[in-house]
Amino acid sequence: MKRRDLLDKATRSATLRRMRTEQRHRDAVARHAMLDASVKETEASIQTEHGRAKACIHSGCYSKADYARALARQAESLDALAMLQAELDSLVVQQSTAGDEIADAGRARQRAEKKREKIVNFQRNFALAAKNAVERSEIDEILEVKSYVR
Repeated sequence: MKRRDLLDKATRSATLRRMRTEQRHRDAVARHAMLDASVKETEASIQTEHGRAKACIHSGCYSKADYARALARQAESLDALAMLQAELDSLVVQQSTAGDEIADAGRARQRAEKKREKIVNFQRNFALAAKNAVERSEIDEILEVKSYVR
């Protein structure tokens, strides 16, 4: 392959790599935002269930049936609270993983950008070398004509 073909292939490869890393970064940021919203929603649900569990306990006279119903409602609320807490813990772990993915994608994007800069510099140097070669050949022709005229 010629140098120009290799350079074009490297440019296309770097462009595709940069596009993939940017897409990965956007996906990770969107996933992190979605998980953040889920965490907030779950925290609100926990607060609601906690309020319900507290509301089941009231001071006053109970019949055994009322007391049993209040304890059953409180047990249901506490079960729901435990499930929501487990869900919250899971979401926090997933959110942490998404944060790590964002960082990884950011580093990959920086590496892709550095490679793109290297390729651009190489293209610039290649064009300059071609221009210098043309100028050198023109100078050689002028010197040849001068030596011929002498």
